[in-house]
Amino acid sequence: MEKKKLKQMNRAELIEIIYQLKQNEEKLQNRVSELETVLNDRRMRLENVGSIAEASIAVTNIFAEAQAAADTYLKEAQKHTELTQAECDRMLEKAKSECDAMLREANEKLEVLTRRTAEVRKELITTMNEQSDHGQE
Repeated sequence: MEKKKLKQMNRAELIEIIYQLKQNEEKLQNRVSELETVLNDRRMRLENVGSIAEASIAVTNIFAEAQAAADTYLKEAQKHTELTQAECDRMLEKAKSECDAMLREANEKLEVLTRRTAEVRKELITTMNEQSDHGQE
């Protein structure tokens, strides 16, 4: 995610992203623990294999399971990245919309203040001219 987008987010949005990342990290850490358990189990079985052929089959299975686990991990990481990006995009659009509304409101207020300032200025000039006319009489 771009630094610029992150800097534009408010605290609540950033906390939500951190919370989602932390949840994903916990899921992935649990999956790593499960895979380590499976790997240790496979290692113990491999140590007990009596023949080279059996050892070869066991190693092949370990690698296949490790590859499957790695593929699952990558799919989960990609899914999480896509979900996080979608959420970030949604929050960014919401923030842009809110900024646009605030800018419109500020411009409207500026227009009102500008008109009012012009009116007051005109009134002051009229009053000063009237006072000047009364002073000359």
